[in-house]
Amino acid sequence: MASAVSAQPLDATQAAVRRSMIEDAQRAQAAGQHTQCSELALRALSMQDTGSLRRLAAECQLASGSVLEAIGNADLCISALRRDALAPGREQHLAGCERVAREARARTTRLTVRTPRPEPEGLQITISGRSLPRVEWNIATVAPTGSLVIEATARGQAPFRRTIEARSDAPAEVQIEFEPAATNTVTPPNTGTVTPPNTGNGGTQQSGSSGSNGGSSGAVTPIVAPPQAPSGGRPLVIAGGAMLGAGAVMAVVGFVVPASMLGSYRGRCSGVVDDPTFEQCDRERTSSQPVADGLTGVGFVGVGLAAVGAGLLVYGLTRGAPSAERPAPRAMVLPTFGPGSRGASLLVAF
Repeated sequence: MASAVSAQPLDATQAAVRRSMIEDAQRAQAAGQHTQCSELALRALSMQDTGSLRRLAAECQLASGSVLEAIGNADLCISALRRDALAPGREQHLAGCERVAREARARTTRLTVRTPRPEPEGLQITISGRSLPRVEWNIATVAPTGSLVIEATARGQAPFRRTIEARSDAPAEVQIEFEPAATNTVTPPNTGTVTPPNTGNGGTQQSGSSGSNGGSSGAVTPIVAPPQAPSGGRPLVIAGGAMLGAGAVMAVVGFVVPASMLGSYRGRCSGVVDDPTFEQCDRERTSSQPVADGLTGVGFVGVGLAAVGAGLLVYGLTRGAPSAERPAPRAMVLPTFGPGSRGASLLVAF
């Protein structure tokens, strides 16, 4: 909705620019380009406010789906024309604004968004991307019909999201209920400790002694499997975190810097401008656009790098270390020697 403007008269240049904006808005409306029409009409309103121009803005906003904004400008149009009995085309524009207000209100519903008690710290609520002011919490407020997405965030809480189908003949109500934010649990890597074989009942067995004089078994050294080296996802976590951080920095530089560079240019060079301003804008575009395009490319590369880093990070955090492998059973024949005896012993390691 356009803000209030001063009642100071326009000079000749300002009047010509405003008239050109209005004509461009009317052509956009005739071509079905309603979003562009409403934007041009609001810019002209910022220069000078009239009831007829409020009507044009309200009609284009209603056609583009901005129902609440259309209601606001239609109401302002009605109020302004009722106070100005000498406005050109007063009755025609007044009837048009009343029609827009009726049609727009027919496409709204009454929606109540209720907050938890007590309210969590940092609570923010949006309805289909539009921020819901605190003054409209826990009361019935106007909202457009159709599919509405109610989202809420708060510090230390998992995000809340709910989609409803709003109808003009049925008020709707949504209760925000948060669940505690989930915490990630990382399984520690396996240290690869190997338990020495049991020499009592099962680890190592000795049998089959034989010799010329009955034989006797000699000392047997137990066979111990070599320890398994620890393994896990720590290198992936480190690499993924580094890539994610570097990609985020590149994305910020690639998207924020061009927007900052071109922000002033777009604000001054949009719409109809005079010749000196047009020439200055053309020089700025020639010098700034290649740099902005290059930085935007860096931003896309950063997004890709961050995505790969996030994937490695998640995979590294969820990848468990392999358990130590047990050695396959082995059999070994060892010679035994003793006083007056010779023979062999069969050693089986499990």
